Amino acid sequence: MYSNDIYSILKTYGVEMARAAILREIGGVFDAYKIDVDGRHLELIADYMVRHLAAWHTILVLTILLMSRHLKVDTSRSTGRVCRATLRPS
Repeated sequence: MYSNDIYSILKTYGVEMARAAILREIGGVFDAYKIDVDGRHLELIADYMVRHLAAWHTILVLTILLMSRHLKVDTSRSTGRVCRATLRPS
């Protein structure tokens, strides 16, 4: 069984499973675009995201922006939607 809801995984299974899920999700994004990233870099990002789970959306948005610049993708519409969705108060 798998979920991409990191907060639910954190509450149900704990920190290590949440970290593993974050690693899987980030790795999947980079793999989809055939971008080779050292696993230690992804682990550093996952550790930070687990420690600051409330700020994980910021890293997600930054990752999208960095990847889009690297791939020269037009993100004028999609980035705005992601920013609005992630920065919306709960």
